[in-house]
Parts: sequence; C-alpha cells; structure tokens
Amino acid sequence: VWLGQLMGGLSLWSRDGSIRRFGLDDGLPHTTVLDISQNANADTPDAWVASNNGAARFAAEKGVLAKARSLPPGPVDAILALPDGGAWLAFNSLNPRLFLDPAPSNQRSQSLLRRVTADGTPTSKAIPVARGDVLDLALDPDGETVCVGTTAGLYRLLGDGTKAEVVRAGGRLQPLPVRTLAVDPERTVWMGINGQGDTSATVVGYKPSEEDIRVFTSESGLPETDRIDSLGFTPDGDLVVLAGGKLVKGRVFVPSRLGLFLTLLGIFV
Repeated sequence: VWLGQLMGGLSLWSRDGSIRRFGLDDGLPHTTVLDISQNANADTPDAWVASNNGAARFAAEKGVLAKARSLPPGPVDAILALPDGGAWLAFNSLNPRLFLDPAPSNQRSQSLLRRVTADGTPTSKAIPVARGDVLDLALDPDGETVCVGTTAGLYRLLGDGTKAEVVRAGGRLQPLPVRTLAVDPERTVWMGINGQGDTSATVVGYKPSEEDIRVFTSESGLPETDRIDSLGFTPDGDLVVLAGGKLVKGRVFVPSRLGLFLTLLGIFV
C-alpha cells in the first residue's frame, strides 16, 4: 500500500508490516504528495506519484524509475497510471497572487491534462479542460478512455487524447463537483459528488452505453457527509464507498475504524 503525506513524503506499507519511506534524496520531487496512482498491470507493480512540484514513477524495490519532464511549473494535482507504464497528469489553474513572477500562473490560467511515457517524456500537448479544477482521473476498461472528475462535473478524454469533452448525459448529469471516480468492468462510471449547502454528498453511477443513471443518497443508506473520500471495488466487483469514516458496500454500511484511519492518513491503494 502506497501512502502519501503533506510534507511527510512517500511510504510503502508492505504485506509483512514493514514500511519503506521515500524522500527528496530518493528522487521524490517534493515532500508533499498530492495523489498516487498504482499501475493496474500486475507485470509492472509500480506507482506514479503527484507532488507539489512535479511527478515521479516509483517501484517497491528500485525506488524512483522516472521523473516527468517538461511540465508546467508547480504542483501536479491529480495523476492516473496507465498499463503501459505511462501516466496522465492534471494541472489546475494557479492563483497569480501567489507568485511574484507571473510566468507560472500565465502557463496555468486554466486546468490542463498531459500524458507522459513510462520514462517521463511528454507524448501530448497540454489539453485544456474548459471549466473547473481536476479532482480525480479514472481509466475506462477499454484502456484508452479517461474519465475526468472536476469541480464543474464529468469530462471524458477519448483515446486519441486530443480533447476533453464535457459529459452531461442529455442534461441529466449536472455540473457538480466530482470528488472521486471509479469505473467498473461493465463501464459504469461511479462518481462521488460533494455535498452542496444542506445537501449531503451522493454517489452517482452513469453507464454511457445505456444512458443509465443511478443515484445513491443518505436515504439509500449513505452516511450524511459533505464529501465522498474514495470509491473502489471488491474482488467480486461490488462497489465500496469510503465516506464519513465509514466503509460502505452496496447498501450495507459498516462503521469502520479502518475507514477513519485511511481517511486521516490520506491513503492510496
């Protein structure tokens, strides 16, 4: 299990209980880790790490394998490891008031996506996202299509990697903040939607091939919370939700110290 911390670097928690830590001397670009995405390909058990100053690819035994190059300045806000060892990186807009030099914010006046190879070489131009900041990225089972969760709703990056298009499902998907994403084997896109005002967070499932939409709220048994922390699947394919310190499987909600522990640590599996 890969663990990322604010100003605490990167750690790897092994099955035998041992913990290996990675810092600047090990090739980590910055000690603040913002996102981690593990390669789903069992033949290459490595992970891409997004930090407050760039991104790098790590392996359990070898440490740093590559650093992403020729990136826009500043943090990499979200990252998605790909089966070929490469990754998609997300760069959100920067506030010009934070910089004496306007160059960094000028290069990041809106959210951008960029793909890199396994050795960190960019393979695409920066692709703009029309609205919102990128919060999460998820790969479709086709291995090419990338789902993009933003503060302004769901976007989709098709296999040719040239344009991020907004997904509205005929107006049924609203431009609400998509905090976290997961795509199941049947290609249903599951979205954790942040709460708004007095409305609690929800989980929405969207199956593009059938234009089918399912919505789960606190009335369905979700914890009343303003944020969905993580979505995933059991080995049997059941959806699991981490929200409000509880682990949720289907309609069975189990208060879990483990769930709270993972939330506090900022854990990435």
